[in-house]
Amino acid sequence: MVWTRPVKQTQPLLIVTGPTASGKSELAVFLARKLQGEVINIDSMQIYDRISIGSARISEDQMQGVRHHLFGYLEPGMSSNVSEYCELADQAIKDCFNRRVQPIFAGGTSMYITALLHGLADMPEANKQLRSALEKLPSDTLYEKLKKIDPVSASRLHVNDRLRIIRALEISMTSGKPASDVHNSHSFSGLRYRALILVLCHDRTVLYERINNRSNRMVETGIIDETEMLLNEYGAEAPPLKALGYAQTLKYIRGDITKEELIESIAMYTRRFAKRQMTFWRNEPCKRDWLTIEPDDNEGCRECEGFEVFALRASKLLSLCRSYFKNVGSNVGVLYLDAARLMDQSALNM
Repeated sequence: MVWTRPVKQTQPLLIVTGPTASGKSELAVFLARKLQGEVINIDSMQIYDRISIGSARISEDQMQGVRHHLFGYLEPGMSSNVSEYCELADQAIKDCFNRRVQPIFAGGTSMYITALLHGLADMPEANKQLRSALEKLPSDTLYEKLKKIDPVSASRLHVNDRLRIIRALEISMTSGKPASDVHNSHSFSGLRYRALILVLCHDRTVLYERINNRSNRMVETGIIDETEMLLNEYGAEAPPLKALGYAQTLKYIRGDITKEELIESIAMYTRRFAKRQMTFWRNEPCKRDWLTIEPDDNEGCRECEGFEVFALRASKLLSLCRSYFKNVGSNVGVLYLDAARLMDQSALNM
């Protein structure tokens, strides 16, 4: 399927992204309150209902009265795909524009971001017989198979991400070429939306500490109960149970690891995931010819994990967003923000 249908656009989208635990939700709410905006989820796990702890979904209090879209709209027993998400996102964007509200996306699912902005590659139709055969294989076998057929796709996926591993294998085996090559052939498709992307960047030690704290907090506040609920009510094949956090918690429930090992396991796999997320943001803008923004009026520029990141006061960031909305051309702009040095942190609640 090729997803390229453009939507009439009066001004650019604003996308707040970055690695897990970087403060995306808090910054999105702050910007929404200041820019007359509403927040639209662009995280593939936060689309599911009833799993707020493992997905680290923003709470009602943290929303601070800002309207949020596409959070918890799908039952945990149901599967979703990127084309369905894009249809719903298009509707939310259109609704915002019709009411003269600024759409502000928040989340870290890179596949959703690129599909929303550029459409989907022309992929082979689902092969039910092949998929059924693949679904019978254990996760480690599937992952090793993908590493042989498409090492590029394998490097971007976690061994427990069965849904995406199976789909990558299905595309590779059906098309006769690696799924990553199929995606790359679509890299320069026309733009569906203009956008300003804010990528939150932390030094690795700071980010890893945030991840470690979040992992501990998840276990202490109920991810075990959430996982048991998913297992009892939706079965072991429920899509969220394949995801980061829940997959590790299943091992604890089955008695394979201790609680302390659970916390460390979630933290370790989350750190690895965050590293892959930043690798994406290191490569994707160059591949798609997105414009890297270097604001003149900044509070400092420095190297951070291979990125040139800028520190801005909250007021300066707001001014930059407003200016971009008025003067943007026909492309996508990417600004790498020094998250740890964002000024007015009390106002951002970060």
